[in-house]
Amino acid sequence: MKNLTLALPVAMLAAVTPVYAQPNPTTQVELLFVQNAESVVYENGTLTLKGVSPSVIFFSDRPKRVAGHVALPGFLDAWDEGKDSFAEDPPNAALSIVGDGAVNSVVVEIANPQLEGDELSYDIVQVLEGELPATGGTSSLFIDDLFTESEKKGAGRGAVTGALFGAAAGDIGAGAAIGAGIGLLSN
Repeated sequence: MKNLTLALPVAMLAAVTPVYAQPNPTTQVELLFVQNAESVVYENGTLTLKGVSPSVIFFSDRPKRVAGHVALPGFLDAWDEGKDSFAEDPPNAALSIVGDGAVNSVVVEIANPQLEGDELSYDIVQVLEGELPATGGTSSLFIDDLFTESEKKGAGRGAVTGALFGAAAGDIGAGAAIGAGIGLLSN
């Protein structure tokens, strides 16, 4: 009886296959982005993230729960993709600066990203809330969603979505191709 008592739970465990949440490729996902830097400088309408991380974190809220990261150059390449891109409709971003034992948060509208080495600069279209300091320490820039309900159609947007999901899986090209196909089907 001891053998049967032990064998039953082991057999039950062996029959269970783990299930991981996967994005439904036919459902639009709103992705938020985070860029981390060692410090920031704000001068003449330009915000520069110094010592910026070489990857950008992305995530979505419930119910999709997608998370991952994409190489910074890949993120910047997607900046002007599609008719409703960040280039066409500059995103809002919350800049969180840690320094002097406090956190300073500023909400801005950003445009025209420029990467030079480990420095990423954005034009500040407008400051929406708070005040940008001339300099700051360790910082995180939280960028609004790239995909909204009004942007759920089109191969270009689908390719960008696919590329980001593909980046999480390790194959940007395949993800972009699948995403473009889904984007065309959703027209």
